[in-house]
Amino acid sequence: MTLLQTAEIEANLLRRCLQTPTPEHRVLCILRFFSQLRELLAESPFPTLVEGYLREFMPALVDATRRADPHDLLPGEQEQLDALWGLLGPDAGTLVAPDDLQVLATYRDQARSPERQSPPPASKTETLLAALLVEEVPELQLPPRGRLLWLSVRASEADGDEEKDIIHIFNPHSYDSGPLVQQALVAVSSARAYLQRRYGLPPDKAYRLDFRILPVTAHLTGNSLGIACAVGTVIAIARRETLRDSLALQPSVAFTGAVGADGSLEPIDGEGLRLKIERAYHNRLNYMAVPRAHLPEAYEAVRELEKQRPGHTLNVVGADTIDAILDDRNLVNRRRRSAAGFAATKTRTALNKPKVGLPILATLLLILAIIGRPRVASLLDNNPATVVIKGKGILVKNQHGRTLWVKEYACDSLLSCDVSVYPWKVEDLDGDRRNEVLIVPPTNDPSPDNAKLHVYAPDGTLRFSRHCAIWDQYPGDNVPGIRYQADAVHVVPEAGGPVIVTLVSENNPSRAHLRTWTANGDSTGWYINAGTSGFKLARDFDGDGAEELFFTGFNVRMSASALFVLKIAGSKGASPPYHDPQYDLSRVIPGNQLRYMVFPKTDLCVADTLPYNAPWTLRCESDSTFRLDVAEGHDPKAVSAVIYYLNASLRVDRVDISDEFKLRRQQAGDEGRLPAVDWTKYLEHLRDTVTYWTGNGWVTERHSQTSH
Repeated sequence: MTLLQTAEIEANLLRRCLQTPTPEHRVLCILRFFSQLRELLAESPFPTLVEGYLREFMPALVDATRRADPHDLLPGEQEQLDALWGLLGPDAGTLVAPDDLQVLATYRDQARSPERQSPPPASKTETLLAALLVEEVPELQLPPRGRLLWLSVRASEADGDEEKDIIHIFNPHSYDSGPLVQQALVAVSSARAYLQRRYGLPPDKAYRLDFRILPVTAHLTGNSLGIACAVGTVIAIARRETLRDSLALQPSVAFTGAVGADGSLEPIDGEGLRLKIERAYHNRLNYMAVPRAHLPEAYEAVRELEKQRPGHTLNVVGADTIDAILDDRNLVNRRRRSAAGFAATKTRTALNKPKVGLPILATLLLILAIIGRPRVASLLDNNPATVVIKGKGILVKNQHGRTLWVKEYACDSLLSCDVSVYPWKVEDLDGDRRNEVLIVPPTNDPSPDNAKLHVYAPDGTLRFSRHCAIWDQYPGDNVPGIRYQADAVHVVPEAGGPVIVTLVSENNPSRAHLRTWTANGDSTGWYINAGTSGFKLARDFDGDGAEELFFTGFNVRMSASALFVLKIAGSKGASPPYHDPQYDLSRVIPGNQLRYMVFPKTDLCVADTLPYNAPWTLRCESDSTFRLDVAEGHDPKAVSAVIYYLNASLRVDRVDISDEFKLRRQQAGDEGRLPAVDWTKYLEHLRDTVTYWTGNGWVTERHSQTSH
């Protein structure tokens, strides 16, 4: 068979494929054809043949790109589009009309711009979930690919005397006996069981559940829609009923995996999982939920993608049961209604139901009136104000010292804390003028509660718990039973809501784990500093209108004090350096810090054989300057300090020293332990040795000035 005959066979296949109604599929078929054509004619080009096919198929490509979602193209498919663009060459204007060429150029530019895929419009009665599946279209001979689809779920009361839930699935490519229908049946059963266990929803109440897969042209395979069906059922019914919790999906979350009859999450195809992860990463999702059995291969796939296409973080959440998925606040936002809000919602629901009797309605209105009296709460004074560590637990007290409630933890005892920094906070997180209690219990030994943030409602009900250490991202953090030190909990006010900052640490090697969370317990970033760390202040550093987080600490790898700045959301990775003769740091993810700088120990600190210097205070001197005091001695108030004055870019403008430091350094010179001092040159030397991380390595202030 000649090359020309082979090319025409492929062209005939493309002509048949162009009859498909899905514009995204038409784009893929055309890109595949021209990719095959380039390979076929690589050694024996036929320009006239290529030009003929371009003239024939480019109008179909333009028509498809007018309707197709450009963000549906994966990176390999984008490369095919770029190659086709190059095939048009400088004579593109003679092959494609100018307006059509602009359509193609716009589509190409949008395909190359990473962007989250927006959900279709939804009604108030509709719950939309992102689901990751593998799409196969054998009739078009397209290879399997990951696809992000939308599952629409509606719940309503079943008509008449129905005793069982009525399930309708709207998708032209599903069949009554197909895996999609079977998974929906099992998912609804597990969701109803969860609602009964968690909220006491009676199992004999029947609902009509409508499932719709968008877009309707999607070709589905396997049973990976099970988790999404179960989660969607729970949230849809929760919207219909008045539960004690208000449930809603977190943004930028997708689900994939099968659900068993007992609510367990079942394994799915491993190769298909990689295709789904590629899709989730490409579409800039924040979280992806999978059965726990797939976590190792999922982590490996994500790491490979981060190496190939850095700049995005995809968090993979593993779970064993549907309960674990629904209880994970990174995936589902669970907001506890206040007693007054719960009663008010119940009352509104009752008013909308004509069958509710007057006695029940009167009772609900009476409860609402009593709870709504503002004097009741003030007289009872049940608002937490402080925490006292006692034994293996805590006493939460109000402002008058009365104990409101007590919690104990799984340990022998809790450690007493530094009076300046506590691993607990009492703050109003939800703006209701009542304080929540946040604590990372300072356990004295390995414990299930070690390094775990607990957030309690004002009445002592546990809102959520989150592990504050980052597993297996730094040497030593993959060993079970580690006891991390609970360092601090901070709450940072922010326009979008308060941000929780937790710090825990461990030694050998020394590292501090920093994590940021929303008030609902959603993880928004993590960072590991090679040494100690402490949060100092929040300030807009890069001029984007949002505050950044400023930390100080000690970098053990550099044997120097450190100052670094992190985004308030989206931080990831570890601090520099990334090579160490004692520890293997090859797997460590370099941090995305906005600034990292170190302040080496002075000659006085070295001469006094002190193991380290220590950043003592960081404060804003004005709108554009900062002052950092670094202690160079054992004194508890850092009176022997080097004072660095930093500009808005955190570059050192000038250096000063305290009187105590000057006296001690002069004495060291008089004793012959150090050379005599020319103070002007000495201060210049301190300034020049400040060292910055540039992404390509360290550079000192002196070298930085010389290179500019």
